[in-house]
Amino acid sequence: MTAMADLRLFGKTPKGTAELAARSGALSLTQRRLLILVDGVRDVGQLGAVVTAGLEEALQALEQGGYIVLHGHNTRGADTVQPPSVTIPASDMTTVHEAKLRAARAVTELLGPAADELAMAIEAARTGDELRPLVREAERLVNNALGAAAAQAFIRGIRRRHAGGASTPFGDTTQAPRPPRVAMEFPQSICYLNGDWLALADAKVSVLDRGFIFGDGIYEVVPVYYHQPFRFDHHLARFERSTREIGLANPFDRAGWRALVERLIATCADEHQFVYWQVTRGVAKRDFSFPANTAPTVFAMTTPFTRPSRAQREQGLSAVTRADERWLRCDIKSVSLLGAVLARQFGTERGADEVVQFRDGWLTEGSSSNIWVVRNGTVIAPPRDRLILEGIRYGLVGELCGQAGVPFEVRRLRQDEVTSSDELMLTSATREILPIVNLDGRAVGSGRPGPVYARLRAAYDAAIESLRSP
Repeated sequence: MTAMADLRLFGKTPKGTAELAARSGALSLTQRRLLILVDGVRDVGQLGAVVTAGLEEALQALEQGGYIVLHGHNTRGADTVQPPSVTIPASDMTTVHEAKLRAARAVTELLGPAADELAMAIEAARTGDELRPLVREAERLVNNALGAAAAQAFIRGIRRRHAGGASTPFGDTTQAPRPPRVAMEFPQSICYLNGDWLALADAKVSVLDRGFIFGDGIYEVVPVYYHQPFRFDHHLARFERSTREIGLANPFDRAGWRALVERLIATCADEHQFVYWQVTRGVAKRDFSFPANTAPTVFAMTTPFTRPSRAQREQGLSAVTRADERWLRCDIKSVSLLGAVLARQFGTERGADEVVQFRDGWLTEGSSSNIWVVRNGTVIAPPRDRLILEGIRYGLVGELCGQAGVPFEVRRLRQDEVTSSDELMLTSATREILPIVNLDGRAVGSGRPGPVYARLRAAYDAAIESLRSP
């Protein structure tokens, strides 16, 4: 047990990011993600099978008067900092909770990202045959990081977790629950829920949440390029406007939202992401009237973002037309999206990438995008009113037209003007700007992406590239 007293952290102090930054500069993305993971620990069990075993061992060492040593160790090349060695006596740990947090940070850093994947896989294992190779791999990781004694402790922990029948060396695990399928697609995803940072697979809300029962909430989606949120202040302004429109309390000021989003971005190693957050009116007895004194439910997550493909950029998309049957407050970014879901499904069933909607013969928007018409070299957009959501790219396209010398006009557009346009484009947070080259089975213009699109696409890409660090 004595050997476990010296735990080596790779580039991080137990006191958190601020102290380390003062000592040794910026953290790598992996280090920041792991720091956030362990900062959210509420009890030892939350880190899963692999890290739990290490926590128990480390905590015992700390309780016996051991100490943690910070020691530089460059495992990921130039992006990993090498802080000076710092000794922190166990007596400085004022509470058991603090000791657990510090031990969690040490063990999590030592095992690295692979431990997160293994922990999820172990929890999902349903048979001994599935479990055995996972345990062997985890034992190898622990042995390499912490030594044979810790590896043996890990195996003991696995045996305790899967104790039961004698059908396998690790007991009967046929009843082990599987994480939700969506969460398994992103096993290392960390999310924010009502003040806690936790694995996406572990995030749960009450069935009485008004967002679940009524769709009573507001959401926002922000694209992230090179780890920088794109047009973030514009997204915040739209979110604030939507919450005001439905009388929903905004839980954070702008600085608070920025801090939350930046911390969330740091949990994901991908340089391109999209951050999703939503706020609902909270949990209350089912009643249509607004509840009194109810705390909002606040949820946020980030997902790796694959930018539009070369084929989509160079060959374009197809779309079909449809009557706009949604409600009359499309300017509110509500989590109640059934109208958009039905519109998108209408297009999907017809093999189309998007739907172009018309209300009483006038253009509104797509199922989840703004629509732009090009006639005689001029980009034309429908006016911003209650019948469309003011996409963040709405203002951006106007700016890009100015930069590219493309005339820009805002006015109502008849359906025949859209169907006979020279070019047709859509914009959205996740699709950026893309050409629509086929509408209702007929070619738009030449049937190829047009020259105005090409100029705006280049300007859009330049705006994204401006976020790249020099």
